[in-house]
Amino acid sequence: MQKPVLTLKSNTEVAEASEANLSHALHCSLAVLPQKFTQDELFTTICSLSYLGDMRMSMFGLGEDPNKVKNIVNNNRDRFQALYRHTIQSCGVLQANCDLTSFEVFLRFRSKVIVS
Repeated sequence: MQKPVLTLKSNTEVAEASEANLSHALHCSLAVLPQKFTQDELFTTICSLSYLGDMRMSMFGLGEDPNKVKNIVNNNRDRFQALYRHTIQSCGVLQANCDLTSFEVFLRFRSKVIVS
């Protein structure tokens, strides 16, 4: 549920799970995006998470449309914006321009190895 979907019935549990999923999808995408990226790059990366293990996407013309992810993003940009606006604004690691069309990660996840 990291891309816009129609929810037929919702309750508190579904809403909380959906909010957590949006946050996880955003953070997973940030791990593979460069430090500066556009809104389209972000939403395309998020949307592509649904298809990473889908064999139909890698069958070179025998399966799904290779432009499927781009088509989903292009045809649902407003819905992606509405879906992710709060998550983007509250994630604490992104600096965005005023209309949320380009971003920069200002805190990268770093780890240190300490050898003693």
